[in-house]
Amino acid sequence: MKILLNNKSLVFQAGGIFLLINFLNAEPWKIHLELSYMNASGNAETDTFAMKSDFSKKFDEKKSLKGKANGTYVTNDSGDEITNNFYSELDYHHQLTNNFYGYLKTDYTFDKFSGFDYKWNLGPGIGYKILDSDKQTLNFSLGFAYSQDKPNESSMEDYSSVTVNSRYDWQISSIWKFKQELSFHQDLEEGDNYSSKSISGLEHKLSSLVSLGLSYNIDYQHNAPEKDIDKLFLVSLVIDY
Repeated sequence: MKILLNNKSLVFQAGGIFLLINFLNAEPWKIHLELSYMNASGNAETDTFAMKSDFSKKFDEKKSLKGKANGTYVTNDSGDEITNNFYSELDYHHQLTNNFYGYLKTDYTFDKFSGFDYKWNLGPGIGYKILDSDKQTLNFSLGFAYSQDKPNESSMEDYSSVTVNSRYDWQISSIWKFKQELSFHQDLEEGDNYSSKSISGLEHKLSSLVSLGLSYNIDYQHNAPEKDIDKLFLVSLVIDY
């Protein structure tokens, strides 16, 4: 998978890695991996490979670092790419009260068929834990960012943006878990430039480390230069440690 990287996003994400090194005495990493491969045949044959990872490290009762790295690669029966994307995120998280928290986040998106070379955001935000129990958690956050978009056929565009996120987790039973993530990103200077994401997932625990997961992902970019929406259903091997 060919991934285009922006120098500025690398600087900030490398800074986050440096921050990690200075907290090596903190609690161990928590890592969540989802690995998927699907070969579908019928009217059209496709090969799909997808990877999703979430990681976090808690420094103390108030400070933590969280991150994501997701990628999807799909080819058709002729061997041509029809999906090739990558997303990474790094988030420094500071608990302000029992329910309120602040964060500083940077994220980077590469999507070969969206019409953009890359999209990058950096900025602070605030969040609130609406539900926080052993069975259910629900978080809502609002963030502001300096953003860059680089369309394939034109120069880089920078602007101010706002992002609204929510995440719901429901531990249905000791072996079943449901997850829902929603996000909406809006350019504050150009009303037609907005995007949204939805990730719905169900996991069945097979052992203390391994689960079987089902997920349905929707990515939408309004007025994208090329493809404006991606929909993907995946069956995944899930590993937590």
